[in-house]
Amino acid sequence: MFARDHEDVMSGLLSKYCGPDSKVEYTQDLGTWCKDCDISAPDSHAPMRLAVTGDGQTRLCLLEVIPNGSVDERIKALSIRWTLQNTTTNLADRLDSEKKKLAYLFLKEFAGTKPGLDDELVADNWIFEEMRKHNFFKE
Repeated sequence: MFARDHEDVMSGLLSKYCGPDSKVEYTQDLGTWCKDCDISAPDSHAPMRLAVTGDGQTRLCLLEVIPNGSVDERIKALSIRWTLQNTTTNLADRLDSEKKKLAYLFLKEFAGTKPGLDDELVADNWIFEEMRKHNFFKE
């Protein structure tokens, strides 16, 4: 998946959740970007990292080319978690476009910064409610 193809979605979400001065950046190596910004690195397969850097600016760094395996791994984890709540529907099936998947991944990253969303199922419910509010499922 080419992250730059969805820059408008990512910039819009970042602005809504982190303020208009926040910034989207792209890299080929997220670990190096984190080191350059003096922030902790995410897991080695993470497609993005949201951070407030030393200059006080909120930045979202995305891999320019996000491996499908990295996205699929996170969506599969959502499916597994969701079965703990509901065995008749799979919430992950609603993420049927790159745009929706990236929105989910951003909101998942953002949820990690919010108090009260440290439980993954609670975070997943919050994320899908936010996606509904922003009409991602009306497309």
